[in-house]
Amino acid sequence: MIVFEGGVNMLPKMLSMKIKGIKIFENRLFEMNFVNEQRVYQEEKETGIVTPINGTVNTNNVIALAGVNASGKTNSLLLMNYVFEVIFMGKSANSTKKIMDLMDDRIIITTFFVDKDSIYKTTSELQKNKKGYVNQLEFVNEV
Repeated sequence: MIVFEGGVNMLPKMLSMKIKGIKIFENRLFEMNFVNEQRVYQEEKETGIVTPINGTVNTNNVIALAGVNASGKTNSLLLMNYVFEVIFMGKSANSTKKIMDLMDDRIIITTFFVDKDSIYKTTSELQKNKKGYVNQLEFVNEV
């Protein structure tokens, strides 16, 4: 688990995440960007539509996933939740079996987040390892 300047209970603001090695997505890649890429007006900051990070970087406070049936919306939410829980909240990499069904033998999770006034990047590599009759995920490398 990552411990932040504000303490364990103060979670960072996620800017983006990328997971390589997810079978169900094109090029085996899942990406989610929470940074607002459009012009932001002062009123949007004041009313909480976006959160200012620094200078011209703002994150959206609400996002929507839309798509036809079986287009990956639920799996996208599952992957985002997994990254938040494992990388930022310190839960076990094996907290849900559904992730193993979606992934290749190895995945690489890259995140960008802000804590206080600094932007950080993490890269975590996880691999499936057979333990008896059960596959387990283990961290191979983390930067």
